[in-house]
Amino acid sequence: MTRPNPFSPSTRPARPDGRARSGAGRRLAAATLLGLGGASVLAGCTGDASATDPVDPETLSAAEAAAIVADASLDATTVLAENARASVTTPEEWASDAVVDVVLAGDGATTTGAGVTSSGSVVTISAAGVYRLSGELAGSVVVAAPDDARVVLVLDGVRITSPSSAAIAVTSADDVVLHLADGSTSTLEDASSRADGDEADAAVWSDADLTVSGSGALAVTAHVNDGIVSTDDLAVLDGTLTVTAVDDGLRGKDALEIRGGSVTIDAGGDGLTSDEDEDMTSGTVTLTGGDMVVTAGDDGVQASTDVVVTGGSLTVSAGGGADGVSSASADADAETAKPHGVTAGVHLVVAGGVLDVDAAEDALTTDGALRVEGGTLTLAAGDDGLHADTALTIAAGEVTVTRSEEGVESFAIRVEGGTVDVTASDDGFNASGDVPGTATTTGTADPGAGAAPGSGPGGERPTDMPTDMPTDMQGGPPGDGGARPEMPAGGGPGQGGGPDGAGGPGGGGGSEADGGQSLVVAGGTVTVSAGGDGLDSNGSLTVSGGTVVIGGSRDPESAFDTNGTFALTGGTVLATGAIGMNEVPDADASTQAWLQANLTTTLAAGTRLTLVDASGAEILTLTASGTATQVLVSSADLTDAASYTLTADGSTVATVVAGEAPAGGRGGR
Repeated sequence: MTRPNPFSPSTRPARPDGRARSGAGRRLAAATLLGLGGASVLAGCTGDASATDPVDPETLSAAEAAAIVADASLDATTVLAENARASVTTPEEWASDAVVDVVLAGDGATTTGAGVTSSGSVVTISAAGVYRLSGELAGSVVVAAPDDARVVLVLDGVRITSPSSAAIAVTSADDVVLHLADGSTSTLEDASSRADGDEADAAVWSDADLTVSGSGALAVTAHVNDGIVSTDDLAVLDGTLTVTAVDDGLRGKDALEIRGGSVTIDAGGDGLTSDEDEDMTSGTVTLTGGDMVVTAGDDGVQASTDVVVTGGSLTVSAGGGADGVSSASADADAETAKPHGVTAGVHLVVAGGVLDVDAAEDALTTDGALRVEGGTLTLAAGDDGLHADTALTIAAGEVTVTRSEEGVESFAIRVEGGTVDVTASDDGFNASGDVPGTATTTGTADPGAGAAPGSGPGGERPTDMPTDMPTDMQGGPPGDGGARPEMPAGGGPGQGGGPDGAGGPGGGGGSEADGGQSLVVAGGTVTVSAGGDGLDSNGSLTVSGGTVVIGGSRDPESAFDTNGTFALTGGTVLATGAIGMNEVPDADASTQAWLQANLTTTLAAGTRLTLVDASGAEILTLTASGTATQVLVSSADLTDAASYTLTADGSTVATVVAGEAPAGGRGGR
């Protein structure tokens, strides 16, 4: 499907305070080389670029684009090591310090300690220390301490409601802690308007690093903009935190990190966000623990650079879920403004935890690379279940896409392990999009500008294309281009695809040009139920390991659809679909035998299919994931040119020869 140009300015609706959004808007202009390529790509491609210099994607060469894809699949440990982690103050660091009691009453406060003053309805803390706040205040608590000060506010059943500004505002300090006293419940609520020039545009606003800790409870209500904000780092270690906000729930500009506790967010904007976009080591969201429930009018979790999830439980409803469009985006472009569940500008890595995401647009999406290496993910999306502009890798974990238009989409897709179960109204997997760095203003590749390997003018290799293309994401280097062999008139016989077999009669293969995209299944278990194509690549498709079960595709869609090479070199495959549309593997690229059968009856989803050889020995048994009149099977146990019998729930439905495409099928090339 056609997606908006990733390099165009964000069209997300303006914030209530008019502040510009970065949104998913960490565009590849500053993300692709810096975040994906790492130091090696920077040194090899940009020479003098630094870790904070934005790079114009329009100037990337094909060699740089190839390096980006090759380096795209960084794991969580590597991504975290390259980022500036949130500054955190733990209770152990101040547990032995003396405590100053501050009793709030009406529009003032009483205390016997130093460092606290009260004027009008503002209580000011001006010195480092630990302060226990109790009582009620119709005003604001302001921390204006030295720049090197550590200030701890122990909230012990306090209620602060400001008539004019933030409930708590930190104008100066080094580190500030909101510690929730054991067994206590505190509430903080800001004013419904602000005076001109008031920077404290949140219920809790801090111009210093901010940590939330303790086992108590805190409820925050923001009437103007955000719930809790740090213009530096924001960390949640523990406690029961409930935030209701007109705009964003929790925002740590440089970094947001949640390590534990129970966090419930109801936000009109983003739920959890970090929006620093000038420093590529900042603008990160890291989730390592805790139970998080996020209901957001815009994105559930958003980071200008990286989102890394290693633990905890995250439940997200963004923009009303797969059925909804948020009120915040109703007046914006319907395609670009729909909310995402979890979105990152550079890397999105899930290494653990439990994620349940329901989003109006994509459930998980990134302008750069997405990697799943652990965890349990249940995703529902109005558009893509998982999307990455550059590269997407599933190495481990359990991924279930319960609803989507396209289940998994990226320029380069690789499945190495884990289990992936996709339900999609269109394609299950779709390797599509532009070569990184060659998007035009229309969001499509420019074929005259080296837009895709082998797709330059006249099918020539772009002059700056490296001769040693990466193979780890694409399953092999792209071809040299050139004209596709002329197909027989009327789509006459194609080639079957056994290792050495000439194959039988079949329809012609696809006629669209190979765009350089890649889809590789090298391991794991992949199950697809798709209304469109099961596995669709605008470039190459390789199955070298794992188990692939595809069903649900309806005529004129197919289980496999490629514009380039379809290589079958390993794994176990059961693909069911409509007669005449299923592509078969290419003979010169495949080393594992396969067979395809046209059926005389329509199989129902859930049918148990068994393949037996001429001696009656059972070769394999799999369950069809969708209705079918055609079946393609491949296994390491098949022998090319041998005869096999296919049974459905015990009844024979076809006898076929491995490596021969039946009449009406689409042959390999």
